[in-house]
Amino acid sequence: DEVASGGAAPPEEFDGWTSPVVEAQGAPGSGYIRLGALERIADGAEWLHAQVEAPGGWQPALFLRSGPDSWRSTDSIIHLSLASIAAAALPHLDVKQSNLHAAAPAWPCDLTDELDRWPLKGPGAVVFDPQFFMQRAAALVTRPGAGPVLFPGALRNRIKHRRAKLMPGSQPIRDDGTKPLDLMAEVPQSISHGHFDLARAEVPGAAQDAVAPQAQEVTLASHPYGFECDSRTWVSGAVIASIVPGSPADLAGCRKGDVLVEVNGANVTHAALEDIEDLLRAPPPISLTLQRAPLAGSLYLRETPAVDDAVEVFSGPGGSAANLVPEMTQRLSVAPLFFHERVPMLFAGDGGSASHVHVDRKPLVQFCHVLHGIKLFGVSVRAPGAPPPEPGPAAPWTKASASNLSVAADDGVGCSNPEIALPVDKAMPEAAAEWIMRPDVAVVAAQPGDLLLFSGHSAHFGANGLGGMCLALFHGAQAVEDMVKGTFGPGQQALGMKWIQQQQQQQQ
Repeated sequence: DEVASGGAAPPEEFDGWTSPVVEAQGAPGSGYIRLGALERIADGAEWLHAQVEAPGGWQPALFLRSGPDSWRSTDSIIHLSLASIAAAALPHLDVKQSNLHAAAPAWPCDLTDELDRWPLKGPGAVVFDPQFFMQRAAALVTRPGAGPVLFPGALRNRIKHRRAKLMPGSQPIRDDGTKPLDLMAEVPQSISHGHFDLARAEVPGAAQDAVAPQAQEVTLASHPYGFECDSRTWVSGAVIASIVPGSPADLAGCRKGDVLVEVNGANVTHAALEDIEDLLRAPPPISLTLQRAPLAGSLYLRETPAVDDAVEVFSGPGGSAANLVPEMTQRLSVAPLFFHERVPMLFAGDGGSASHVHVDRKPLVQFCHVLHGIKLFGVSVRAPGAPPPEPGPAAPWTKASASNLSVAADDGVGCSNPEIALPVDKAMPEAAAEWIMRPDVAVVAAQPGDLLLFSGHSAHFGANGLGGMCLALFHGAQAVEDMVKGTFGPGQQALGMKWIQQQQQQQQ
C-alpha cells in the first residue's frame, strides 16, 4: 500500500517485539528507515540510530540532527520530523502520551508541554528497537555523561497478565481518610516488610478535628522492648513496623503503624532513623509518645520485595514478578551488567506521592518497570570526568547542603529537613523549577509498559502523576567495569573478572 511521507510501514517483528519502520525523504532504497533509538547528549546534539536499505540488506546508520526536520549521516541527508518519529514509534506500541498538564498540574508548563510532545526532556535516549536495546542500552546508560534510557512499551507483552488486572485508581492498602488507620495491620506480611512513606499522609490536628491524630504516651519497663521501627519518611523519623506478641510494647498498647513523636522526652519527628534507634537502646524504663495519624493525603509504599503475595495485592490472583529479573538477565547477557538482585522491589504510591531528590549509596544501574499510572523521573546528568556527588539527600539547585535547608515539611510545620521532594501537585520552589529546566537535567514521563534505565549514582527523584495509583518494579544491576575496579568489594571484583573471562571465551 502507498504510504504518505513520514508515515509508518508495517513494523518488523522480533520475538514478540516490533521495530518501527518509517518513511523518510531522502532515505536510500525504497525510502524507509528502521528506527533504533533517538539519543540526545548534554550539549544538545541529537543522534538518530537507524538502519537504512542497502544492496546487501539493512545496514546501521547514524544521523546527526542538522535542522528542525533534517538529519545528516556521513553519506546522506534525510528529512524526518520528530512528530513523524513519535507517530511511527509510539502508537504501534500502544503508548499514547497522556495530558501531562493533568498528571503534573503544578510543574512548569514548559516542561509538561515538552513531555507531551516527547517522553524525554534533556540528555538520554528513547529506544524503539529490541535488538538495539539488548545490544546498546547498557552501554548508553553507563558511559560518562549519559542520561536515562527509556524503552516505551518494552514490557507490554511481558507483563500483560499482570497489567490487565490493575484497576485504575485502586488503593487497596488505605482507606478514605475518614478514620484512623492501622497502616500495616491489614496487609500481607511481605508488604509489611516494605517502607511506608507517611510524610504527606499525616494530617495536622487543626486541619480535620474529627480525625485528629491521637497521641499516646507509654512506658516500657523491661528489655527487650519487643518492637522494630522503620523510617517514617525516606530517611528520617520512625514508625513501628513490627511488634512481638506478649512483649512490653505489645502489653503497653503499641501497634504497627504508630509514629514515634518522642523518646524519653526528645522529639524525634525529623531525626535520622539511626539516631532514633540509638535512643531506643537506652536501658529501661523508656517513655514513648506515639501518634496514630489518619491517612488523608498521598501514601507511598516503597522497597517491598515483589514476591507473589505482595504483587497480588495490586494485580489480583496470579500476578507474579518472579521471572522478570531472570528474563532481563538473559536478554542482556551480552551487556556489561551484572544482575545481583534476583527479586525486584515493588513501589506503589497514590498520585501526588514522590521520592525525595537523592543519590544512591551504590553506583547501580536502576531498572524501572512501570506497571500502572504515570511515573515522572528526574536525573541530574553528571558531566564526563566530574566526581560523583555525595550519597544521600540532595538539592542540586543550591550550593548549600540539603540538610541545612529550611523547608516546609509535608505536615505543614517548618523544620530543617534534608528530604526535599518535588511532587506534581505542589508548586516547585523557584530555584528547583529553574534547575529542572536546565539542559543537563533529564526528565522522563514513563507510561504503563515502559522500561526505564538510569544511573542511581546521580542525583535523581521520582514523582507519581495524578489520576490514580502508580505502580512500578525496580531492580538494580552493577556495571562490570565498576566491579572490576573493586567498587563493590573483593568478592564482587572476582565475579566481575570471571564474567569478563566468560565473555572472552564465548567470543573465541
